[in-house]
Amino acid sequence: MQRRDFITLVGGAETREGLLDVFSFTLENERSYSMPRHFGALVCSWLLCILTSTASCATDRYALVIGNSAYQNVPKLANPTRDSNDVAAALERLKFKVTRLNDANVVQMNDAVVEFGTQAEGARMAVIFYAGHGIEASGENWLIPVDAKLATQADASSEAVSVRSLNAQVAKASQLGLIILDACRDNPFVQSLKNITVSMPPTAAEKSVLAARSVSKGLAPTEPAGNVLIAFSAKDGTVASDGIGRNSPFTTSLLANIEIQGLEISALFRKVRDEVMRATKDEQQPYVYGSLSSDLIYFKPPDPEIVKTFDGFWDTKVSCDPVGQQLGWSDRFLSTIRNGMLVAQAGREGKPGSLTYKGSIDADGTIRITATGLTGDPKFTVGAPPRGSPSFWQAAGMLEKSTGTALRTNGRKCIFQFSKQLLGKPGLSVQRSK
Repeated sequence: MQRRDFITLVGGAETREGLLDVFSFTLENERSYSMPRHFGALVCSWLLCILTSTASCATDRYALVIGNSAYQNVPKLANPTRDSNDVAAALERLKFKVTRLNDANVVQMNDAVVEFGTQAEGARMAVIFYAGHGIEASGENWLIPVDAKLATQADASSEAVSVRSLNAQVAKASQLGLIILDACRDNPFVQSLKNITVSMPPTAAEKSVLAARSVSKGLAPTEPAGNVLIAFSAKDGTVASDGIGRNSPFTTSLLANIEIQGLEISALFRKVRDEVMRATKDEQQPYVYGSLSSDLIYFKPPDPEIVKTFDGFWDTKVSCDPVGQQLGWSDRFLSTIRNGMLVAQAGREGKPGSLTYKGSIDADGTIRITATGLTGDPKFTVGAPPRGSPSFWQAAGMLEKSTGTALRTNGRKCIFQFSKQLLGKPGLSVQRSK
């Protein structure tokens, strides 16, 4: 079998009979080819994809995108289906296999969520986006299908879809489960839940009460576990705007940033937060619940060659201002950056007065740093904790071609100053008073 034929087979274009040729190729050339130990495993994986034609071979990213606008028992909403269609298109461009669902009733929504859970079992990333009405009832958050009536709060369990059920499905993904809710609206069925009689369809007077997509207090806070994030378009207890343009303010910002190459997911939602707050004059603050590991996660990973421009040794100086009775201090050490990851050690790891620095660098030079370690002399530490107490803080900034700065984002004021070195070796870290 020629090399060209083997490559064609791996690409999936050959017949099943051609698979035998691969094994013949391997056996006949066993004496003349030295193959890596993992080569057989790779071949088996490729052959499995060809034989079974499973969807998991094509993608490890799945998304369920729902937009509900055409409500039957309350006034229709303008933007949700446009929001969901635009987000679905963006996710498809990002190589997600997307299931779209617009103006869905409760059976359709529940079925879609269960089916999506099956896809999430083999996924690396599982994302659910929802735009439409959402309510908080008895401390639990619910997404509202278009056929819901909700005469009482007890009806939510049979007429609405629990956010908790979405959480259970996306949590099956290995790297990231993400729920994005542009539904931080107070209950549009509030008059029914208060046992107020409303005609069907509502009268003009009743419509004036119901017309606002937001009424008062929004959704309840949530605490996802594991590798799950839940992004609200507005912080718990507050409401979100539907906007006057094609998309809501939240979805507008999400669409503007989700396809930026090299934008890490935590930075993505921080950008969305800032833009929405500016657009709404601080009346709406998006909020993300949950926490992830230190692994970098991207919708659109950075170009490795761009990130590598920051690779090398960086002379690093950290200076912290005095606070009250506590003295200021400074450290100087060498940081190593490789493939967008920073690592540095100040002091002997595990000993009092030591700090381990780990960070990530985006393609545009944005740097985020986490410092963990043990406190040293109490006179240098705010609050004067005992020597050897755990220490944790963070910083963020920007690297240029050969220089950079970062500022501590919590606690006392500290500044990092970076200077790239052609050659370098780690030196001693010295903690001292200013």
